[in-house]
Amino acid sequence: MSDDYYTALGLSPDAPRAEILAARRKTLRALHPDTNAAPEAAERFDAAYKMFAVLCDPERRAAYDRGRTQSGSSTLLLCRDCGGAGVSIIIVCETCGGSGRSSIGFSPTCTACDGTGRLGIVCELCHGAGWR
Repeated sequence: MSDDYYTALGLSPDAPRAEILAARRKTLRALHPDTNAAPEAAERFDAAYKMFAVLCDPERRAAYDRGRTQSGSSTLLLCRDCGGAGVSIIIVCETCGGSGRSSIGFSPTCTACDGTGRLGIVCELCHGAGWR
């Protein structure tokens, strides 16, 4: 995958949040190891999950965008532990058992994990900011 999150995910840098959320759902579903038998599916899923975690959060996206425009500047550095995602460990969502589907309620997707089937543990080094 590309180093630039927008390029890697097939999004434009000025994509609205709704477009990013739709792309997240489609991409993560296609890359999910339960539905994709490719040997590198889990690694690609985790990488995409971390990129979308940054782009879906308005504050982290703004920081990422500033970092992109300040290439060469040392004012913003990606966290070395989480790679800018703000999460260091990704675990299976206990609410849906990793399926991403809601077992109760009106929503077809799990509200705890937004349909990804996974949850991230906040990075202890950057405290979820993704930057240091």
